[in-house]
Amino acid sequence: MNHARAGQIYVTSFGTPNGALGKYDTSAGGGPVAGWSNLTVPSPTAVAVDDAGFVYLASLNNNTIRKYTSTGTQVGGWEITGLAGPQGIAINNSTGRLYVAQGTSGLVASYNLSNAALVNSSLLGSAIGNPYSVLVDSAGFVFVTAQSTGIIYKVDGTSGTTAAGWTNPTGFNSPTGLALDSSGNLYASSYGGGFVSKFNGTSGGALPFTSPQWNGSFMPGPQGLAIDGDNNLYVAFASSTDAVGKYSLANSLPVPGWSYPTGLSNGVQLALVPEPATCVMA
Repeated sequence: MNHARAGQIYVTSFGTPNGALGKYDTSAGGGPVAGWSNLTVPSPTAVAVDDAGFVYLASLNNNTIRKYTSTGTQVGGWEITGLAGPQGIAINNSTGRLYVAQGTSGLVASYNLSNAALVNSSLLGSAIGNPYSVLVDSAGFVFVTAQSTGIIYKVDGTSGTTAAGWTNPTGFNSPTGLALDSSGNLYASSYGGGFVSKFNGTSGGALPFTSPQWNGSFMPGPQGLAIDGDNNLYVAFASSTDAVGKYSLANSLPVPGWSYPTGLSNGVQLALVPEPATCVMA
């Protein structure tokens, strides 16, 4: 069996020599998972985990996505190549689709999760401004951040049409990470603004939310986001702090006992190991 247990999180580290994928224990203060040796990959950006615990990791320099077991062994015969700047990936386990946001081409593509075959080369029908993060909700809708234009899209995961009732949030300052809480509310990180915003996951309307802070001020380059089953928010900082913060969504304060994972450099994206009955990806 290849099942990894809940309570663990993967973090891509873009800036370390050769790049790395770390794995940390969220129930033990953020310490490294015993027995895991960080994968070294050229410029790793996006990471996602399927319901069986397999890990999918994108390499920006190689323009590839590869598949690994929960112990870090590459799965032979499965690889997506020829991408154009993969920056975000997300999985719909129900339909067996993997979505890729490609910053260079501006396209969001979908692939068959079982054999890596291309399904749709342009889900949204055309290029958008530097698509960075992609997220799938329980109904199969796909959220995408356009970093350069400050827009957050929500489209049907098959047709690519805008979700009914959704109005794209606009004017966002360099949106990067995305996450959904247990109530279906959407959270997006602003890399340029140093904060996290909250939106209605159905309509796209802004909701009141006090963004977590870093030492009483704006967060340093927040990028990847993830939310666990206890409604704790994880934030990867891609600035000089090289850390991952953990905050309670109830009050936006740091969770007591959490020590920031160390040894990172330019943390980019996060992926939680799937929990029973829920799977929330960055």
